[in-house]
Amino acid sequence: MPVFSVMSTLDPHERVPQHMELQLLPDDDLMDLWEQTQQAAWAMEGRGWDAGGALRYSGLLVWEMQRRLACRPPAQRFGTGAAPAESPGSPWRPLRAEK
Repeated sequence: MPVFSVMSTLDPHERVPQHMELQLLPDDDLMDLWEQTQQAAWAMEGRGWDAGGALRYSGLLVWEMQRRLACRPPAQRFGTGAAPAESPGSPWRPLRAEK
């Protein structure tokens, strides 16, 4: 049983699988939930408690974040996809193949 659940107030017979309920969250909420799960796991471990459930749920959150990232086009994954403009004094120049 996870430490946190998005739909924990539902009757157990009405609940959807955890990986499906995570798909309903916006990106920011998913990241917030991951941070809260990490803090809970650290607190539990600090008190000598078993944090296995929190760590497994954290793994589900990471899996969902990775799934979303992989489904996005490359230009949306890491910014605009455009290379920065080259300036004369910039140390960041494209590498050229040596002959």
